[in-house]
Amino acid sequence: TVSSVRLDSVAASAFRISRANAQAACRSGLVSVDHAEVTKPDARVEEGSVLVMKGKGKAILREVGGESKKGRLWIVIERFLSRAKEGTGPSLMSRLLSRSFLRASKYATMAGTSYLRNGE
Repeated sequence: TVSSVRLDSVAASAFRISRANAQAACRSGLVSVDHAEVTKPDARVEEGSVLVMKGKGKAILREVGGESKKGRLWIVIERFLSRAKEGTGPSLMSRLLSRSFLRASKYATMAGTSYLRNGE
C-alpha cells in the first residue's frame, strides 16, 4: 500500500527503499518513467507506467486498487529480476531448485545430493 501515487512513494515501494532515498534518487536523475527521466518526486504515476531506477532495476505499476481502512491505496507492482553475472551469485541449478520448486516435486537433486519433499 502507498499513501498516494506519487513517484517517490511508488518507487520506494517498488524498489524497497525509504521514501527519502527515493526522493533523492529522483532529484539526482536516477529514476525514469516510461523511458523519460523524471526529476520531480511529486510526479504522478499512471497504471501501466514503467519505472526504472539505475542500480535498482525495473518495475511496472500494473494496477491501482481501492483504499485500505486507513485510506492508503492498494497497488500491484511487477518487478523485473536482474540476471546474475556469470561467476557471481548462486549457480543456475541452485536458483532453479528453489524452495518452492522442491515443494512442487517429490525428488530433486542439486550438486549430487537428493532432497526429499516434506521429509519423505
